[in-house]
Amino acid sequence: LGSNIGNFERQDATTFFHRVHDAMQPQDRFLVGIDLRKDRGTLERAYNDSQGVTARFNKNILKRINAQLGGHFDLDRFRHLARYNEDLGRVEMHLVADTAHTVGIAPLELQIEFAAGETIHTESSYKYSQQEIEELTARSAFHLEQQWFDAEHRFSLNLFAP
Repeated sequence: LGSNIGNFERQDATTFFHRVHDAMQPQDRFLVGIDLRKDRGTLERAYNDSQGVTARFNKNILKRINAQLGGHFDLDRFRHLARYNEDLGRVEMHLVADTAHTVGIAPLELQIEFAAGETIHTESSYKYSQQEIEELTARSAFHLEQQWFDAEHRFSLNLFAP
């Protein structure tokens, strides 16, 4: 299932948890990683890493559109940007057009105009407080049986029982 629920919108996470709960037997357990809320600086440094790992991951979306849909994105015309939206508790990843230009996707007969500075919101990565984890647990009828944290209390591993 992967290690984290962070890419689910909050309501979708609840729906997913409900579906898993409904499919479980009393003896089953559900192990889920949940990234915890942190300060803006920590999150933005992590998602705008100096090695460019996250940027390459983000630009891979454009590479896939080019390869699989016949797109003509010039990856050098976009830069990666990740911002923490504290109100929503999520890191929002964007690709920012460095210049005004047009991108074609021939098989779809589509021409997309980009203004300089225009962004493509490519991903959201939600972070949770302890209270939000407890609310998710309650909304989905689970019982949080066990919880583990890393040494800096930045990530939690959660064992849910139906």
